[in-house]
Amino acid sequence: MKTGDLVTLRAGLVSVSFMSDDLEKIVDDNQWKEPEELMCSIRSFRRGNTATVLGVNPENTARVKLLFESGSWWANVSDLIVLK
Repeated sequence: MKTGDLVTLRAGLVSVSFMSDDLEKIVDDNQWKEPEELMCSIRSFRRGNTATVLGVNPENTARVKLLFESGSWWANVSDLIVLK
């Protein structure tokens, strides 16, 4: 997976959650907040949706940043397949 790839959900998945930059940092730093503070930091990505890869996390290549619904989100590479 590389920058510019168009991706969708891997077969067999119905929905996964994407995380915002803020939530990704909180998870990495283990600085948890109250659940209601985090809800706007999560976006649902469902079967049939597509997103564009903006980049691969240099510290954790299992994570990619995606452009989806006019925002950038972090996702697991293992949840996605490249369309083109």
